[in-house]
Amino acid sequence: MNTWKIAQWMSEGIKKFNAVTKGPKDSIKFGDKTQEEKPYFNCNTHHRTQGWRTRSGSGSDSHALTDSIIVDIRLRDTDDGFSYNANYAQNHKVGLKIEHDGEEVYSWTMSGVQDANTDDWTSSGAYLITEPGEWTLYTKSLEHHSCGVIGGGWKKVGSFTAKEAHQDCFMQGRQDTDTLGECGECLEGYSEVNGECQVESSGNGGSNGGGASGSATTTDNTQMYLIGGGILALALLLRRRK
Repeated sequence: MNTWKIAQWMSEGIKKFNAVTKGPKDSIKFGDKTQEEKPYFNCNTHHRTQGWRTRSGSGSDSHALTDSIIVDIRLRDTDDGFSYNANYAQNHKVGLKIEHDGEEVYSWTMSGVQDANTDDWTSSGAYLITEPGEWTLYTKSLEHHSCGVIGGGWKKVGSFTAKEAHQDCFMQGRQDTDTLGECGECLEGYSEVNGECQVESSGNGGSNGGGASGSATTTDNTQMYLIGGGILALALLLRRRK
């Protein structure tokens, strides 16, 4: 994963992207929904919603507890002419919700903006993918300035399946690498056995043992000598008293 880190999302708040061209960095578009209403005696309404998901690791998958969903909208009408413009975009609003396996997890509303730098697109904050499974984005038009009213309730923008959270390398006894979700060699103090990193045994001492084992053995012998010497001294003292 490149610059998309949770700490950055939380500190920077709302981000703006030109979603119609490429979207956020390290992301994949998973849905695009356009809603229009063209009444004969009134201005037309055009609401467009796109769903993007970040990806992490070596592939193109989104993973729980690492990746997020970002939603981009562009809300326009023809009140000031024959073509769509954003002169009254602030008077347009859509509802948005994200479901996980059919259960609502996030819901909020967004208003349109007029911004030549983004071609009138505006982006939500990042909504963390908390669990593996199917994630689905829905949109609903709420306000339409004085132009055509888009009805019909919630409409699906798109969905995707998130993978399990990346495994923690430290918990596997392995070193981290530059690629999220991929672990390196075993940590110091671990040995690889049948593809798994296991804690190395300290051994039972002896002439072939390591320094730590030899030290432990010497300590044990010293303690035995002290105990034996104490017993012998006590026996001699008792004998003299007799």
